[in-house]
Amino acid sequence: MKSPLFNIHDVFMFVAIVQCLFMAVLQFFMPGKNNTPKILLGCFFVNIAVEITAMLLFWNTYIPLNHSIKTYLLPYIIVISFTLKGPLLYIYIVSLTTKAFRLNSNHLLHLCPLGFCLLLLVFFRVDYDILKFSTTTSIGEDGWRVTQLIWDILKILPPIYTIFAAYKVHCYRTFLKQQYSSLNSFGPTWLYILTFAFCFNWLWSTVVHVFWRYLPAETLDAFGIANNYINLSIVIAAFINGLAYSDKLLTTKFESPQAAKPKAIKPEDKQKIITAMETDKLYLDARLNIENFAAKIDMHYRDVSAIINKEFSTNFFEYVNMYRVEEAKKLLSDKNNAKETILDILLKSGFNSRSAFHRFWNRIVGISPSEFRKNTLDKALNDSAEQNQ
Repeated sequence: MKSPLFNIHDVFMFVAIVQCLFMAVLQFFMPGKNNTPKILLGCFFVNIAVEITAMLLFWNTYIPLNHSIKTYLLPYIIVISFTLKGPLLYIYIVSLTTKAFRLNSNHLLHLCPLGFCLLLLVFFRVDYDILKFSTTTSIGEDGWRVTQLIWDILKILPPIYTIFAAYKVHCYRTFLKQQYSSLNSFGPTWLYILTFAFCFNWLWSTVVHVFWRYLPAETLDAFGIANNYINLSIVIAAFINGLAYSDKLLTTKFESPQAAKPKAIKPEDKQKIITAMETDKLYLDARLNIENFAAKIDMHYRDVSAIINKEFSTNFFEYVNMYRVEEAKKLLSDKNNAKETILDILLKSGFNSRSAFHRFWNRIVGISPSEFRKNTLDKALNDSAEQNQ
C-alpha cells in the first residue's frame, strides 16, 4: 500500500468492509425464531469489518488520522478484533449445532487471550510504532519479544478456533446421520465451507507472519494483497451460502453417551422394528428420523438406536436406506415402471436426495440403476420367451 491515499487493493478492502456490515445487518431480517446464532454471526461480521478497517489504517500511512487515535487506540482495536474473531465463529457454530443453546458464564473463558494481550499492551506501553516494529522506535529486546508474543497470539489463535469449529460441524453431521434417514447435507456443507474457508484465510496470514523475517518486502506485500482478496471472496461466499442454507439447518439432540444405560434387548422390540420396515414400510417417508420412527412404534428412540446398532450392526441412517435401496430394486425390476425416470424411482423409494441414493445404491448393488434395470428387464423378457417355447 505505497501509492498515495488509496489504490485498487484498498478499494477491495472497502468492498469487504461494506459486505461484512451488510451481512451483519441482514441477520436481523433472516427467518427463524432462534436469535442467538443470528446475533453471533452479526457480531462476527461486524468484528471482521472492524479488523479490516483497523489493518487498512495500520498499514496505509497516507490516510489522515488523529495522532493519538492512531498511536494509542488503534493497537487496542487490532488486538480486540483479532482475538474475538475466532471465538465468535466457534460459538456461532456451536449455537447452530447444539439444541437449546444458551450463552453462559463459561463462554467468558474465551476472552482470556484478549485480556492477556490487553495487559501486555498496557504494562509494556505498546503503541502503534512498537506494534509495527518501526525502525524509528527503539523498543529494546524485551519490547521486541512482547510485541512478537502479541502478534503470535493474534495470528495463531484464530486458525485453532476454526479447527475446533470444523470438529463441531463434523460431530453435528454425525449425529444428524443417526437421526435422519435421508440427510439433507446443505446445512452441514455450508458450515464446513464457512469454517474451512476462514481457516485457510487465517492460516495464510499465520504462515506469512511466521516467515515474515525471511521474505523480502515485495513478497510480503504480495501475500498481504492476496490475503485481502481471499478475505473478500470468503465474505461473498458466506453471504451467498448464508442466504441459501442457514435456515435449512436441522436441529439435533446432543446427549452424552453415558446418559443412556444399556438395557437388555427384548425380542418383541426387535420385531417391532422389523415389522415397521417390512410390513408398514415406514422407510418410504423421506423425512423419517429416529424420533418419529420410535414414536410410531411406541418405543424410545435411544432403545431403537441401541437395537439397530447391536442387532443389525449399523446405524439408523444406514438401516433405513438399505430398505430404500431394496424398494428401488423392486420398482426398477417392474416392467410397469419402465417409463419412470431414475429420479421418480428414488423418490418413490423414500429418498429425497440423488447423492444419498446413488451413494447407497452403488455400495449395495455395484452397478448403475439404469444398467440394473436393463439387465433385470432383459432377463425377465428372456425367461418369459423360454416359457412360451
